[in-house]
Amino acid sequence: MVSLPAAVSKAIFDIVWDLVRERSIRTERRSPGPEEGIEMHHVNSETRSSNRRPKPKRDDSSLMRRSKRIANLNNVDETSPALEPATPVTPENISLPTYLKERFNETKLRNLLQAFVTKFPTFSGTSRRLPYALLPFAFSQFILVEALSYTGWISVFSSWLAVVVGFSIPATIWVVGVMSVILCNFSGTNIGATILLVKILKHPNFASRPGLPSKVETAGMLALAVGSNVGAVSFTFSASLAGIQLAVRAC
Repeated sequence: MVSLPAAVSKAIFDIVWDLVRERSIRTERRSPGPEEGIEMHHVNSETRSSNRRPKPKRDDSSLMRRSKRIANLNNVDETSPALEPATPVTPENISLPTYLKERFNETKLRNLLQAFVTKFPTFSGTSRRLPYALLPFAFSQFILVEALSYTGWISVFSSWLAVVVGFSIPATIWVVGVMSVILCNFSGTNIGATILLVKILKHPNFASRPGLPSKVETAGMLALAVGSNVGAVSFTFSASLAGIQLAVRAC
């Protein structure tokens, strides 16, 4: 969520840049300089003069060769052995992505996509490089945390955190920060650790305790934001999505 505004701003910037670039290219093409006009005039005059060529003479030798070829085809022996029947070609097994790509190329959406790529080359190039294969993995973190909440483990974890930190702001910052750094390496990247700890901090067993200062919850959230970013570059490559992406590309 922290990087989402920057990502949206960069996408808007790329789209506007492509539109400005296309408009400048059209302006340059429509307004040629005086030297270019003179050069084009000379080129056109030279091409017109070179196109005026004498008509070629009729070549009768080609007609003679064609008549001989027809006569040879007519004199072919009809008793020649028949051609052997061709062996049946077995269908080739292709993968599902290849099949879907071939079917997509046969539709009209292919032309629309090509026109969009031509009009917005910068935005399209950035979109093709995004790690779409990691999206299901990122969404699965939300599903796992919701499963923990459904089975009652979030309630247990929030009660434990309330017992450990009490009403102390320094203790909340220290415990939540250390837990977020550790969980980034063992709970499926910093995304899973952030979702899990936010659920724990927002649970009524921790956030709705009688006499709890409002600054305790705020301190826990700030400690989580700092700890999740520190934990993403801590001990293992799987502590962040960027590390997993580099590992996948290396393989």
